Amino acid sequence: MFFTALAASKLNFSHKYLQTANQAVLPVYILHQSVIVVFGYFIINISASPGMKFLMLAAPAIPFSLLLFLVIRKSTVLRFVFGMKVK
Repeated sequence: MFFTALAASKLNFSHKYLQTANQAVLPVYILHQSVIVVFGYFIINISASPGMKFLMLAAPAIPFSLLLFLVIRKSTVLRFVFGMKVK
């Protein structure tokens, strides 16, 4: 209970990046699985260790999902489709 109270008091703040991150949660969550499946389709047949395959999958999937969020953020229609507030 001590750590919960400590976290509640110390982590109660606002930051300009926190609002953007809060908006990005749902679109990135929805898109990341599709991005992983597409990249994984091409990576699965490569003869490499599982750790290397993970890095080969995560390295492009994370930035690509964030890039798609930036595209969605600019379009009013896509904002609505992905559950974001329309400006």
